[in-house]
Amino acid sequence: MRRVVSAKNVIAYESPTPDKRKFRVLVERDFSGSKSVAAGQLQLPPGSAQPGAEAHPNTEEIYYCAHGRGKLILDGKEYLLEEGITAYVAPGVGHQVFNTGDEDLLMIWFESPPSCEVGGYKPMKLGWKQIPPV
Repeated sequence: MRRVVSAKNVIAYESPTPDKRKFRVLVERDFSGSKSVAAGQLQLPPGSAQPGAEAHPNTEEIYYCAHGRGKLILDGKEYLLEEGITAYVAPGVGHQVFNTGDEDLLMIWFESPPSCEVGGYKPMKLGWKQIPPV
């Protein structure tokens, strides 16, 4: 079990779609033993976006913009993202992140309870390209 982790030491998963977004899980029950919370990173290249709005019916989520500029569509309303902006996503609320800047957008996410099933998140189970730690 890993209780303390550096993102540099965690496998990233790269989307097979043209946007090449990356997904990294930092805290999750299979890795850290957490039972009620998960955390990770979403990295979007310039001009890319999550492919569609997502909603997690039983999960609260927090997004924190750690680097870059973008926008968040949250329950149909648009919000600007820049370093330091934090957003709360209630259960069942649709949300989608876009990179509108000229450098990678790095979003840190926290969710409770974790929206994944035991065995990992969709990118891990759907065979996204694994990028080894540096």
